[in-house]
Parts: sequence; structure tokens; C-alpha cells
Amino acid sequence: MKLLVDKKVKINLHPFKRSPFITEAFEMAAREQGWCDTEITLALSQTRDLSLDGKYEVLLHYCLTYGDDVSLTQEDIVFMLHYLGCHTHYLNQKPMEVWDEYDWNNYASLKRKATSSIKRVFAVFSKTVLENEKYEVTTKPSRYFDTQEEANASRSKEEELLTNIYVLWIKQ
Repeated sequence: MKLLVDKKVKINLHPFKRSPFITEAFEMAAREQGWCDTEITLALSQTRDLSLDGKYEVLLHYCLTYGDDVSLTQEDIVFMLHYLGCHTHYLNQKPMEVWDEYDWNNYASLKRKATSSIKRVFAVFSKTVLENEKYEVTTKPSRYFDTQEEANASRSKEEELLTNIYVLWIKQ
């Protein structure tokens, strides 16, 4: 599918998958996030005459979901699966490098389930905190950011040398 707009809307579209209000939900989120009328019209024009499932599939290409703009790590997968109570799920042990299409579809399904109650954010940590320790720190970050760019912009030049930015999955 060719995207007519080079933007993404931050929205969990899954709750609207079979709702007649799917386009309205998308439009409202896009408008709130600064999309102009032309961009919204272009994106929605691709859903004309489609079933609800078809509309969902098209609009999903315009949605930013967890992990879409950052490289996903095995640690992120383990955290999400443990959060969902899927400790023994086969993806918990299978290295991402060898995932096939079935594995990625399985992950996407689990991710949609998780997005209704957890959120992927970026946080600034002291340089002494290693990435594999980010969930174990005693002092949690005071602010979370939706994008890495926002997290970077929050730091001064001096702070850049003393801090790291890591992706976290937090309960909403």
C-alpha cells in the first residue's frame, strides 16, 4: 500500500477495529496531533468503500504503535510477554534474528493486546545505569517522553555526556 501522507498518528486503533467510528477516531487523533485537513482527507480517502477490517488495515499504516520508531530488543519482548502473563510463550526464548513471518504476526497480535494497558516511552537515566538495569533502578525517571527526539531535546549539552536515553514499557 502506498502512503499518501508521510506522518504517523499516535493512537491505539485496535479498540476501534470493528467500530463504525474508526475513521472519526483516527481523524480526531490526527487533528489533535497537528495534521492539516488535506493530510487527513488523503489518508481517509484510501478507506473509501472498504469494510471495517479494510479501513482498520489501511489506517494502521498511518499509526505509530509501540516499537515502530525504535529498534526492538529481546528485552522489550520479554518484558511485554511477562506483563501479559505469557512467561512460557515461545517468543520469550526465540531470538528475533530468526523470526519468520508467523513469529512477527504473533508478536504484532500480542503487542496490540498489550497496548491497551502499557505504553512505550523514552526516559533519561544516569550514565551509571546500564540498559539491562533500567527496570531495576530505585529512583524512577521523573519524566517520560513519547519520542527519542523529545527526550534528547530535554537534555542540555552537559547532560548528554552524563545521561543515557532508554526505551521503557510502563503501565498506564
